[in-house]
Amino acid sequence: MVATLGILSWASLEHASATITNADFSSGLSGWSTRGVVSTSSSYTYGNPQGGTISPTAGTQVVQMRTTGGSSRSSLASFLGTTSGALNGLVPETAFDGSAIRTSFNGSGSISFDWLMWTRDYPPYNDFAFVSLSGPGISGTQLTLLTSVNTFAGPAGTNGPSNGTGWQTTTLTLPETGTYTIGFGTMNARDTAFASYFYVDDLQTTCIPEPSTALAAAVALAAALWPRRRRRIVARGAHDFSNDWKSAP
Repeated sequence: MVATLGILSWASLEHASATITNADFSSGLSGWSTRGVVSTSSSYTYGNPQGGTISPTAGTQVVQMRTTGGSSRSSLASFLGTTSGALNGLVPETAFDGSAIRTSFNGSGSISFDWLMWTRDYPPYNDFAFVSLSGPGISGTQLTLLTSVNTFAGPAGTNGPSNGTGWQTTTLTLPETGTYTIGFGTMNARDTAFASYFYVDDLQTTCIPEPSTALAAAVALAAALWPRRRRRIVARGAHDFSNDWKSAP
């Protein structure tokens, strides 16, 4: 029992600094900052063309960001701690308006999340979705393109959940231990006529314990195991001494 408690202490210490508030959006947008047109729902259902329903991958709600009617590129850049030029450089076409969310957390190791993009647009109107990450070990704000209309959408009149990206999972590395800010966004590119939609759900972190945390857990585990080992040594020693005494002349 004592040893088990020591092992549980290690596990709890390992994950204590890697919690993301409202990581599956079951509490709506609590713990998240937003810019543009952002909402959460238990599901999103679309009519023609190619109508369908998008549901959460975890919890009870999923977050949606929309391109059309959102904030300007410069506003999103300021919100995410990057530059307008950096956002514009994610795709070859000119980026216009869009929406984004962000949150901060303490952690190390890695962070993963589920995402999906669906669009009413079509090539070559290359709307896109991306993730941003800043924190220790990262120079400035790291931007990663997740997908764009040109890579998954069909011709005009054929788009919808049935030929969107479907749910995907992406993992990002957290180089050091500390406070990180992660953001997600979607933007119109080339024009602003038709909307695209970006969904995110189920953020999860894996945490590498800091040296001091690992040492504390190791000491706790050793302390838990020592009484059992000591009793065994003493018992074995008493038996040996008894035999020696009886055989003495």
